[in-house]
Amino acid sequence: MQTDHTTEMSKNIPADLPDAIRDFVLCTNAGDSNGVLECFTLDAVLSDGDQKYQGRAELAAWDQNDNVGVQSQLTIITWAVFFQGFRVTVKVAGKGFTGTGEMNFQLLDGKIALLSILEAKAN
Repeated sequence: MQTDHTTEMSKNIPADLPDAIRDFVLCTNAGDSNGVLECFTLDAVLSDGDQKYQGRAELAAWDQNDNVGVQSQLTIITWAVFFQGFRVTVKVAGKGFTGTGEMNFQLLDGKIALLSILEAKAN
């Protein structure tokens, strides 16, 4: 089952989005690396294109190279419940990648256990 929720292209975050995903976006936009890492389980896996990161140390490196460290700003365009996870389309601005992309989240005990960032369309 898929349920779509669309928001305007603003930095407003839907209130009914799970806390871990909402906090991930808020912490990213605030430049809070510690907050970003706290959104994940200790052994979380993040897949970004052809790169894979697992555990807090590798996630911290990804965060510095591709997220907070390049001043990423995420704007949620749409989100949907998809099977047992969440598919979120975002617009990304900052000093790294800019454009739109898709983030697929799987949660475990209220934290992000898996985040897959799909190849995106750069501006």
